[in-house]
Amino acid sequence: MSDAKLQNVLSSLSQAAKQLDALPSGRPASAANYVKLNTNENPFPLPTIVWQSAIAALERQYLYPEDDNISLREAAANTYGVAIDHVIAGNGSSELLGLIYRTFLAPGRQRRNAVARFFIQSQTCYVAGCSTA
Repeated sequence: MSDAKLQNVLSSLSQAAKQLDALPSGRPASAANYVKLNTNENPFPLPTIVWQSAIAALERQYLYPEDDNISLREAAANTYGVAIDHVIAGNGSSELLGLIYRTFLAPGRQRRNAVARFFIQSQTCYVAGCSTA
């Protein structure tokens, strides 16, 4: 991206987004016996069936994914015996938290949760204009 295009994109950010610090590095945990769950590290190897499915999916890598995750939502709804409208799917917890925050939080509202939380929660709350309590 050219510097001019980048400056154009950056100039369109909200004031709150302009003030955000960069996300912390996704570096591995410093000690070998720690697993950083907030960066989706997994201490276990992929199951063989998952590995095989991932390799098979490469054959369809040129296709755009469903934008509404309908196949995944249908499978989950059928598995758990709920209506498909009661199932939400996204690209990781950060996307889903962002959707929840943008839906339910507004400037002046407060977010409450336990002390231990994902870094992205504070950033998303800040961009939504809410505060933490």
